[in-house]
Amino acid sequence: MEQFTSTVKSQAIPLSSIAVLAGMINVPYASFYQNTGAVDDFMPSEQLKTAFYLALQAFPILAGHLKQTGDHCFSMVVDKENLNMPAYLESTSDIHYNDIKSAGFDKKVWPNGVATVGSIMAPDGNGIIKTANVHIVRLKDNSGLILFLSIIHCVADGFAYFAFLNHWAAVCKAMRSRDATTPTPLVEFTFDRSIIEQNLPTERKQLDATTSGIFA
Repeated sequence: MEQFTSTVKSQAIPLSSIAVLAGMINVPYASFYQNTGAVDDFMPSEQLKTAFYLALQAFPILAGHLKQTGDHCFSMVVDKENLNMPAYLESTSDIHYNDIKSAGFDKKVWPNGVATVGSIMAPDGNGIIKTANVHIVRLKDNSGLILFLSIIHCVADGFAYFAFLNHWAAVCKAMRSRDATTPTPLVEFTFDRSIIEQNLPTERKQLDATTSGIFA
C-alpha cells in the first residue's frame, strides 16, 4: 500500500451531475481463474495485493471521496492526508473450482459472500462510500480463485473498469517475469471528462423521430 500512499497527489477530479445521478450503481464483476498447472504459488496473495496498489498509482481516482463541490457539481476528491482506500479482502472457500465450472459458473454454487457490495452504491459501516471493493476468494485445494472487483459507475464505466483490471494484470505479469522491484508498466490514463466535450464534432447526426420524441 505504501507504494501508492507515498506517491499519490491531492487533486479534485470534476464529475458531471448527469454522471453522478445516472451512476449511482456499482460495476461489479467476478472473474474466475483455474490453477491448471496445479502450482503451489498460484497467483500469490502478496504479489496480487502489491500489484493492486502499484496499479492504483495510475488510477488515483479510485482512492477519492465523492463530494458535492457546488450547486449540481460533484468531484472525486483525492486527499493525500485522507485517502478513501479501496476495500481489499481475501478469504478461502471449501468449494472446488471444478464444482463451479461443472455447474456453468452458476451463482448458486458460488461461495457465500463473493460479492462484498450490492448493485447500488451505498456507504459502508463507517458511513463511507468506497470507490472500489476487491475480494479474492481462494478455492479448495488451491484449485483456483475468484477475483471480485466492484467500482462505482460514476467513476468508471465498463471500458474504464476493464482498463484498470487489465492494468492490474499487466503489473502482475511484470512482477512475475522480472524482479519485484521493477517499475510498473508506463501507462498514463486521464480522468479529465472535459476532453471528451472539447473534441466532440461540431456537426451532429440528426436524431431519429423516436429518440427525438423521448427527449423533446
